[in-house]
Amino acid sequence: MAKISVNPPTFQKTDPEDTVKRLCDYNIKLQEQLQFSLTAIERRIEEAIARMEKLNEKMVQLEEQTDSVISAQNKLGSSVSQLTSRVAALEAKVNG
Repeated sequence: MAKISVNPPTFQKTDPEDTVKRLCDYNIKLQEQLQFSLTAIERRIEEAIARMEKLNEKMVQLEEQTDSVISAQNKLGSSVSQLTSRVAALEAKVNG
């Protein structure tokens, strides 16, 4: 889309009809440019939202995996404690 002039057409005292026509054309081009820009912004927002949703899904997965690792670590710690107790009991029998 071609960029239009930032300044509107100047008023021509000798030809007000042409000035009105150029102002109308200018207004239409501004509206088209605005619509184009808004559509592009909307598309980028939608893309950003989609990326955020994917990131959120990954975060949920990571949280679940972290919870799973913590649970496994807790079970492992419990098993180590039980083994330590059993080893201590066996050592006591052997040395006792």
